[in-house]
Amino acid sequence: MSEPYRLHRSSVWSREQLTAFLTEHKLPLRLGIETDSGPLVVPLWFDFDGRDFWCATQGDALVARALRAHPGCAIDVSTNDIPYRGLRGRGQVACLPELGSEVLDRLIQRYLSDDQNRLARWLKSRSEAEVALRVTPNWLTSWDFSDRMRGI
Repeated sequence: MSEPYRLHRSSVWSREQLTAFLTEHKLPLRLGIETDSGPLVVPLWFDFDGRDFWCATQGDALVARALRAHPGCAIDVSTNDIPYRGLRGRGQVACLPELGSEVLDRLIQRYLSDDQNRLARWLKSRSEAEVALRVTPNWLTSWDFSDRMRGI
């Protein structure tokens, strides 16, 4: 698998450390998009394959409609608690309806671990209208404030 994104020189983590962070934490990906009404940040569950972020949403959702018109995006995956750390970047999004149900199943396993709970069953009941969002970063950078926030 090729590695199309550039790791910005300001990144404190290597590619391997960045991938480990994304794999270990069940944080949402905050996707910055352009809508007809202006910019919007949308939190989404994701799966990272070492190259692309994979998300899913309903095909008629605002995020899917906006990305079909404006596929450029900003990316943020970061902790909400001290010490703050995470990554950010920019990329392009492809809407892939043929993979929607498959990606939704992966996300349910990653975030819920149980595909029989109420939320999982509700999400699966709507899976025929789901679209996969393949977020391909152009560049990523990471930051980690652990040292400067130690003891807070």
